[in-house]
Amino acid sequence: MPYYIYRVKPVDQLEQLSAFETFPEASRQAKILRLTPGTAPSERIKVIFADNALHAGAICGADTDLLRFTTNAGDDVEAAVIAGEGPGAIAVALLNASGTVVASGNPATLIDVAAGTFFLRVTASGGDVTYSARVNASDAPPVCNQTDAEPNNLDAQALSLTPGTTSSGTICPGDLDQHRFAASQLDDLTVTVQGAGLSARLIRASDGAQVASGLTMNLANVAGGGYRVVIDGSTAATQAGYTVHVTLTAEPVPDVCDEGTIEPDARTDARSLALDGTPQTGRICPQDTDFFTFTLAFDSTVTVHARFVDSAGDLDMRLTDQAGAIIATSPGVTDDEVIVQALPAGTYGVEMFGFLSAANTYTMEATLSGCTPDDDFEQNNAFASATPIAGSAVSAARCPGDDDFFLIRLESGDALTVTLSGPGLTMSLVSASSGAVLANDTAAGANRSIQVEGLPPSRYVLRVTGSGVDRVAYTLTPAITTSPARCVDDGAHANDTSATAFALDAQGLLDGSYEVGSLVSCEIVDADWFTLPLPGQKQVSVQLAFNPQNDVDIELLEARGTTGLTRSLARSLASDKQDRVTGIVNAGGTFFLRAVGFDDAQTSYGIGVEVSDPPASSCVDDRFDTWKATTSGTGADIAFTNDVPANAVTVSAGEAFASMRACPSNSDWFKINAAVGQNVVVHIDYVHAFGRDIDVRMFGPANQTTPTIGSSVGTDGTEDISFTAVTAGDHFIEVFGFQAGENFYDVRVALE
Repeated sequence: MPYYIYRVKPVDQLEQLSAFETFPEASRQAKILRLTPGTAPSERIKVIFADNALHAGAICGADTDLLRFTTNAGDDVEAAVIAGEGPGAIAVALLNASGTVVASGNPATLIDVAAGTFFLRVTASGGDVTYSARVNASDAPPVCNQTDAEPNNLDAQALSLTPGTTSSGTICPGDLDQHRFAASQLDDLTVTVQGAGLSARLIRASDGAQVASGLTMNLANVAGGGYRVVIDGSTAATQAGYTVHVTLTAEPVPDVCDEGTIEPDARTDARSLALDGTPQTGRICPQDTDFFTFTLAFDSTVTVHARFVDSAGDLDMRLTDQAGAIIATSPGVTDDEVIVQALPAGTYGVEMFGFLSAANTYTMEATLSGCTPDDDFEQNNAFASATPIAGSAVSAARCPGDDDFFLIRLESGDALTVTLSGPGLTMSLVSASSGAVLANDTAAGANRSIQVEGLPPSRYVLRVTGSGVDRVAYTLTPAITTSPARCVDDGAHANDTSATAFALDAQGLLDGSYEVGSLVSCEIVDADWFTLPLPGQKQVSVQLAFNPQNDVDIELLEARGTTGLTRSLARSLASDKQDRVTGIVNAGGTFFLRAVGFDDAQTSYGIGVEVSDPPASSCVDDRFDTWKATTSGTGADIAFTNDVPANAVTVSAGEAFASMRACPSNSDWFKINAAVGQNVVVHIDYVHAFGRDIDVRMFGPANQTTPTIGSSVGTDGTEDISFTAVTAGDHFIEVFGFQAGENFYDVRVALE
């Protein structure tokens, strides 16, 4: 909001003098005006902070200001007034069209009002005062910023709570949070929850029984095992932050080491270890080993966490296969032992034991992350790496501990209906900018549904989550109804230029392949730009998928130094097949993908990226000599090279290329545009050896054969040329292996 400078005249008359975006600017100008001749003794210079000039005012002690505004049916209204300069105390009220006070306070609020006219009434007592007013009327869902790791509504989603530490969270309307911890036999426990408008209860995990309730809960001599603290609002509309703290006090006199009914401990009698994070308690006696077992139905990453206080006895842990062969160990000398291990489907064991016959109590829990086979949208298991999709169904799979995030785009007037089909799964709609939960799903028969409208134009994220340890296939169908009718673009929009390119997450390439969502080209020559980090010394293929009756082209580009310009490495212009470009990325970095639709109607497409090792060859060339692209018809793919002057790579001043490759009898050509009098400087580094000598020549704009205007034929691992341009235009640089030699090299070209 701007800062307005007013001349306040007698009888509360205001004259606007100027406006500034920042307070220091406004304050500085106000001080100058106060010292400037021409201001009457009865006049004052005031700085007022407001949405606009109409909202900035001043009120005398016996005066009343009325500000009129209109609402739509169903709007929630919040009106607030900020006092400025002057001794007066402000009072705020909301009046309906007939002048009846319907709300008061600062802020004053109304819920679900009828359409019509309302008034904001501002009065003052105790003297004059300036003020600014703000009224917000909207039927958008309330924003509630979650500070805890959502979702944690279900038993299996309860967050781990370490006794003796404090955790914090937020309860949103209709929300419920769960925190889990484990207690040893006969522990005394105290649970403290702090926050306004909250209720809490303590649940025993073994049987689901409620054993205590209230914001402070004290229990003595509890049974060993897992417990959950369940926190919710005292009403369905509660929105509040909170902290939760658990204190465990062990028996003052240690018990005789007795493991009760869970012995004997042997691999053949191993206890089953749940994979959903449910804690199990145990006790290690001298010369003792506890055995657990679990079975994976699919490939996944397992995390086993044993919790204990090391000063009471140092415990260690190992992960084994079904026969007892050790896969991984955790022999730490501090509190807790943790093993994180990627495992194929099968049966495994976990062994817990004391170092040098140490004894201690502990709790153990295990969770899974990911599964194989997953789906083609991974990695989209984090808010920041949501996969962009449009208004059509996508089929995917939710793995244990691996929520899926999808990005959609809404514009003004859009109504969104999302359906989720998948057993045991739920979803929510969150802000792509803040992560605030905007809507939770509701039951719709056997499915889940979200329906919202009236949201401001922006990107939004759909989060699919669940509980349990199974791989669950699902279908997510976002339907976007537009008003007025228009093409429904994907979640990456607006990405029509290189400057607004949508950043794709490189984590998706960890397994060698990556599919980029359900994308849309809305009109002819509609360019969609993406950025993607690619590794070096790899072969990369970018493949489009779309209806063969449509036409979408794909292009791979890179930045030209720091100029803001881009350089095309390969572009497929095929009109009768699905387009593809393939080549070598010799030096890793961030590249651009540009997809261009050539239909005047909405066209759905997808982008697939594959990364593999370069093909076997005595000389694998660099990215300026290896890329190919599909063409129309049955002809061979078109090749993109810089072997001849006509295909020379355009270089920007100061640009450098690393890990380039000169192959036998294959020159590399570059060009840079120089004005008369500019000095063209070329520097090349390489490791010199017999048969691996690199040389360089430079040619002027008129002729790229003879005569050369500069050359360097050294044998010390560097080549340098410096030439002052006598003719304006492109100056050509040829890098080649001496006597058909080959080698890697780095090159830098500058203008001075």
